[in-house]
Amino acid sequence: MSENIFTFHSTVIGYRHINEELPCQDSSTSYTADDGSFQVIAVGDGHGDPACHRSAKGSEFAVTVAKKCLIEFGKAIAVGDMDFSSPRQRRDCIEQLTNTIISKWNGEIRNDLLENKINDEDLNEAGLYEAAYREGRRLEHLYGTTLIAALRVSHYLVLIHQGDGRCDVFYDDGTVDQPIPWDNRCKGSITTSMCDEDVFQSIRSTVIDTDERKIVACYIGSDGVEDSYYDNEETQLGTHRFYMDLSCKLHEIGVEDFQKYLDGFLPEFSRTGSADDISVAGIVDLEAICGLIDGYKNSIEQYDYKQSLHKRWEETNAKLISMTRKHGLLQQRMIDAEKNLNETTEEKQQLEDKLQQLISKRDRLSKRAEAAKIELEDYRREAQEAKNSVEEKYQVITSAIRLFVDEITVGYSKKETVYSHMLEKVLGYNNHIKELEALLSQQDRAVEEQKQKLTTAQEEFEQYDKQYNTLSEELNEVQTKINELTSEE
Repeated sequence: MSENIFTFHSTVIGYRHINEELPCQDSSTSYTADDGSFQVIAVGDGHGDPACHRSAKGSEFAVTVAKKCLIEFGKAIAVGDMDFSSPRQRRDCIEQLTNTIISKWNGEIRNDLLENKINDEDLNEAGLYEAAYREGRRLEHLYGTTLIAALRVSHYLVLIHQGDGRCDVFYDDGTVDQPIPWDNRCKGSITTSMCDEDVFQSIRSTVIDTDERKIVACYIGSDGVEDSYYDNEETQLGTHRFYMDLSCKLHEIGVEDFQKYLDGFLPEFSRTGSADDISVAGIVDLEAICGLIDGYKNSIEQYDYKQSLHKRWEETNAKLISMTRKHGLLQQRMIDAEKNLNETTEEKQQLEDKLQQLISKRDRLSKRAEAAKIELEDYRREAQEAKNSVEEKYQVITSAIRLFVDEITVGYSKKETVYSHMLEKVLGYNNHIKELEALLSQQDRAVEEQKQKLTTAQEEFEQYDKQYNTLSEELNEVQTKINELTSEE
């Protein structure tokens, strides 16, 4: 094995565990043989279920046992004491290995229970398991934990896995995958465990022939890593990006400062990410990975850029959604103002039409009244002339003349009455016209007020609509970029 192979491990308590005064339930380890012939890494993640009250010990036992078993396994392969050449022999050897790890893990639990009997703290939050615990059954559930472990030896990379968490394997062609078959029972907060009754059958494993496909790095981590990336469940791109970044940082600062970097970086990563305990471990070929760093940096940059676009899209979309209601209200206000203006203008036009009709009627009646006045004047003048003539010429027939004059006077009175009635109607029309003119003046003011409201509503809508359309365009632009990036992938 190359002396450039570097192994590391790190475990930090989660930000949420600190705030809630919970213990760290993760464990991790790494090992390199003195002669460099093989390397071992392991990570355990104790369950947060209150019924698994001793899960911190469970993860520690799992990691310790896996390390010891893998060291013995690696020694046997390295010195040739184990035939690992054919697929069938590898399957048999791996099955024996996993059975041994599980059995020894249960042995550690039995030893711990002899020294630390079940107590009230174990039973207080045992829930459905309380009865079983009191009867001495399913006590391994108290120590429930996941386990991921890897052994790099000779021409092989051996991987074993029970529960959640992830294993990323980086190859010399720049690709990365998670070769251990995934257990579909691990969903959300549900995971399989070393304490499962079917653990001997359900534990997963993979053996990679490193002669056929050269491996430059193998990273394993608890679910505190993957849960820090919201887009991670299907693609695991976030997990890949995390370990690519660790590779770049290791290349940049060297092995001497890398552990110090992890001790400072992982607590902050937990705080801003999953807030869970975080454990990572790795086996890295420092020489082989050098030529891939630029590609990793480019992938990290693309991932971060895409995430920034997603974040920008979400923020823009949220802002657009928050503006939609006000945008609609302003638009409706403008529509209502325009409608009110149209209605007020229509009412004004109706008043103007009615006013013109009254003016026409008044003008016609005024002409008739003027004609009646002229006729009255003519009649008065004729009557006066006739009266004077009769008085001068026919003094002798005074009574007849008086009778005639009385008739004329009566006729005049009738004419005067007709004229007075017409004049009263004209005055009535004039008063009505004045009232309509006053109403028309009020309507003119109402039209002006509606015009001002429409102008204000249009200005508010145009200003807000501009912002709304700008954000819509920005949202479409971001979506286009996301689609372009997605199509490129």
